[in-house]
Amino acid sequence: MNSDAHGWALEVPAVDRVAFARNIRDVAEKSTDLICAVTGLGAADIALDITWPLPIMETLHRIDEARRHRRRAQANEAETLRDGIRQLRECGASYRDVGALVGLSHQRIHQLSEG
Repeated sequence: MNSDAHGWALEVPAVDRVAFARNIRDVAEKSTDLICAVTGLGAADIALDITWPLPIMETLHRIDEARRHRRRAQANEAETLRDGIRQLRECGASYRDVGALVGLSHQRIHQLSEG
């Protein structure tokens, strides 16, 4: 797959042909259309395996890794917050006091302590 100012040239090895897509959103559709036209298969019979150019693959990998990191951090934050709420409540702090300390509403603190 190669890009130029007008779109993307798509190498479709399954039929040894090239298709063209104006934008990335159309890559799968145009590839499928070409395979259908050449083979007579229906779109439902085709499973694409798109190989993006290396700079795109590297960028997508970095984005996926950042998202995984964010999910891990969010899970860690949630666990730490629940533990902290429990500990603060054991110290005698009210839901309102805990909320003021951690920057959340007392309602949210109550929800988190129940969950």
